[in-house]
Order: sequence, then C-alpha cells, then structure tokens
Amino acid sequence: MDIAINGGKTESADLPIADFPAGSAVEIMRSIHGLDISCFEEVFLLKTLERRRENLGCKSGKEYLGLLSRDSGEASALFEALHVVYSEFFRDGVTFSLLESRILPSLAALIEKEGRKSLRVWCAGCAAGQEAWSVAMLLEELYASRGRQVPYMLFATDISEPALELARAGLYSPAAVKNVKKLHLDKYFTSQGDSFLVSKSIRKRVDFSKLDLLDRGLSCPAISVYGDFDLILCNNVLIYYNGGARRFILDKLTSCLSARGYLVTGEADRIIVDRFGGFREFSAPAAIFSSDNNGGVK
Repeated sequence: MDIAINGGKTESADLPIADFPAGSAVEIMRSIHGLDISCFEEVFLLKTLERRRENLGCKSGKEYLGLLSRDSGEASALFEALHVVYSEFFRDGVTFSLLESRILPSLAALIEKEGRKSLRVWCAGCAAGQEAWSVAMLLEELYASRGRQVPYMLFATDISEPALELARAGLYSPAAVKNVKKLHLDKYFTSQGDSFLVSKSIRKRVDFSKLDLLDRGLSCPAISVYGDFDLILCNNVLIYYNGGARRFILDKLTSCLSARGYLVTGEADRIIVDRFGGFREFSAPAAIFSSDNNGGVK
C-alpha cells in the first residue's frame, strides 16, 4: 500500500486542511453509515476527503459533508478510498535481495534443523498479490538451489475484496511485471495475450483471504489456524493509521511472529516500528526487523 503525504499540505489551494472538518466526517460515517474511519492518520484522512470533494465538484467542505451524509454510495467510495491498495513485484530491491540471499535460506535451514513441517509466511496488506507472488518465487528458487523441497505455507491478506480478486486471478500487465527478472518471468508466468498469468506451480502455494488488521476477533489469517510465522511482511500499511491503530496492528503482528522470525515493512514505516520498540533492525538499508531476543542471521 502506498501514497504520498506531502508534509501535511493539501493539493488544493482553495480549501486549506485546517478548514475541512474531518471530525464531522468521522461522525457522519459512524452514526449514519455505520463505518468507522477514526483509525486513520489525520493528514491522510484530510487529503482523502479533499480529493473526494474535488472529484465530486463540491465547492466547500460543508457541501461535501452534506452530500456524504445523504449518499451511502459516496460513503462506500470514501471508505474504499481510505484503504489504499498498491504494490509491486520485488518492490524494494535491497529488501528482496536480503530475503533471497540471507533470511529465507537461514529460515529454511532452521526449519529443517528443528524438524518442523513448514516455513510459515504472512503477507499482511497484500493488495493485488505482487508481494506474495514475489516471495513465493524466491521460495521456489530456494528449493531449486537446495536440490530438495523447502516446504512452506504462504498466507496473504487484505481488507479489499476487489484487490484480493485481482490477486487470486494472478493476471498482470507488462508494466506491472517490469521488476520481475526474465528468468522468473519465463519460469513462473505464462503469456495471456498482452498480459502475464502467474503459473500453476506457485498459484497453488499461496492462500489469499480477507482480513482487517484492526479486527479484534482475529489475530491472524483464519485459514492459518494459528500464528507463529517465520516471516511477516506488512509493507507501507502503518503510515495510513493513527498512533492507537498502529500500536494495535504492531501488537497483533508481534503476537503472530515466531521467536526467531522477521518482520518486513516499508521504508516509510521504519520510524514507526523503531518507536514501537521490541525490535531491532536486521540491516539498515532495508526495513527488516527481528525481535530483540532473536539471535538472527549473522
């Protein structure tokens, strides 16, 4: 998930952020439409409200809020706009290089040494699936390089059902696969007209399901049964939420991470994880963290 938040300034000159009553929007969404948007970071919320106002041609925040109170369709559109879904294959080169060369081989060796059945991975906030498929390709390549199977279970979740439908379909444009090496493109995709379809060899290895990270009733993907994940990726998600929601999500991820596991976030989330505490950075160029008591990869 990704968006630019430009120093707290709106993109419109005629409606300063301070003049937009975000609190009124939160109350309208909660009391009239039964939707809670109080968890979002204030500047991000205000900028999203401003974009919706501009898109609908409302001349003022008051006019937009009047429309929002009357129109359930706009309430749904605003709610969907606040759940930004964006990802790329192998999005951060340094991060994926470290996963490929050091972290995944070390975790595979640990699983084998401890006699566990599988390496467990959770991609939280997976958007349209690019990150999950990227990790699956690395794990398949690890299997090939070791000459023996690396059993793994890969769960990918998002709150957006439309994004999950795209992920399950596994069909991507040439622009979407620009970061995929030709070797991987030839091995793990098939051509479908002008698009590329994720091959069956890895489609069966990833389970996509809907999950709200703020759901108090679920601590991990329901299909996974329990947490104890060796690797959790939660890339550019935390930045969209306020302090309380960030702490709740990080508490949830921490509780689901195995003692020797790793958390991968986006670069924009790094300072949030640092302030949360309980983690140490694995390698400064990448936002990869292990728990303080994890001996980690040397």
